[in-house]
Parts: sequence; C-alpha cells; structure tokens
Amino acid sequence: MNPTEIKTWRSAERARLIALRMALPPAMRRAAGERIAATLHEIVAPRPGVLGIYWPFRAEFDPRPLVERLTAAGRRVALPVVVDKRGPLEYRAWMPGENLVAGVWDIPIPESRVVVRPSMVLAPLVGFDRACYRLG
Repeated sequence: MNPTEIKTWRSAERARLIALRMALPPAMRRAAGERIAATLHEIVAPRPGVLGIYWPFRAEFDPRPLVERLTAAGRRVALPVVVDKRGPLEYRAWMPGENLVAGVWDIPIPESRVVVRPSMVLAPLVGFDRACYRLG
C-alpha cells in the first residue's frame, strides 16, 4: 500500500472500530470496564508517581472508578490538556471533585493549571494494525 492508501485504511478502520465499540450494550461495556479496571489496579497500584489518565470519550474505557480507588489510597492523577494542537500535551493535576472545564472537543480538563509530569499514562486506543501501530 502507498501512504495515501494506508492513511485511508487507517481512517476507515478507526471509524469501524469506534462504531463497533459504541454499538456494544452499556451493560457489556461496564462489565468489560470493571475487568479492565481490576487488572489495571493490580499493575498500577504498587508503582509510585503521578498517573496520567484520559477522560472517557466515545464509549472508551472509563477510568474514573479506578481513579476513585487509587486517589482514595493517596495516588495523584493528572489529565492531558491540548495547549497547542501541534505541540505536546500538558498534564494537569486533578482529583475527583475538582472543577473541570471544556477543553478541545469539549473533553473536560482541570480548571486549575497545576502542571505535572506523569510517571505512567493510561492511554486509550481504538485498535492497532498488524505491525502493532496504534490506530488512535
């Protein structure tokens, strides 16, 4: 495939996978989310540092119950913020209950600008190709 064909395929595959995910019944998504959260808790809880998380978007895994559990145990978390669409993300410290405002694509971001550097990040993905490249 040439670069244009690859770009077209990647875009179509992302759309297809998002549509499949969004078509799942909410109860099935919740059950899958609970299994994901349980596994992630085992991996993340013993490791120190700030955890970067993404706010759920278009039926993605919802990390908020995991965040509640981790922050109750003292873990600090941060949400990514687009400050320049061509630059790197900025991570802002956030705790459940703190004020959020609409960011890019109306995804909630911390109102307070306390910039931190996560030691690990839970990043959602739509899927991956045969070479294990992230599709989005």
